[in-house]
Amino acid sequence: MGQTASVSNGSICVALQKGQYTAGNTITGYVQVSVNSQMACGELYAILFGETRTKVHYTTTRTIREGDTTRTVTEHHTAHDRRRLVEDRRTIAIFPGGFVNPGLYQFPFQFALHPSLPSSVDVWKGSDHAKKLLWSGSATEPARDLPP
Repeated sequence: MGQTASVSNGSICVALQKGQYTAGNTITGYVQVSVNSQMACGELYAILFGETRTKVHYTTTRTIREGDTTRTVTEHHTAHDRRRLVEDRRTIAIFPGGFVNPGLYQFPFQFALHPSLPSSVDVWKGSDHAKKLLWSGSATEPARDLPP
């Protein structure tokens, strides 16, 4: 279904309708909460978080003269950058009285991705340049029981 987190009173799982989304798509999914015994909770929310992580490896060379001889030294450098592109928090359930009773609950959610967002890129092997765009919804696989 997706990633599941367990607590002493039950578990919570996030499921997405599809495993991959691109700019302009609407992310559709649900949060499933299984409660074994009454627990304190005022609200439940879903967060969409997207960022770019960039890592660039480059080299510089310099020539060192020692008397009549010269040698070339190559130095390796790595530059890192991380930029947040989107963060959106949506309340998907409010529990009156601040408690959740035992049971199995599903709460749907949707997030619209802006059409101008960059697509995902992951270039690591055999490259000195790497850029990775992460869309995080705490789900690792598509839901199997959500209708298309």
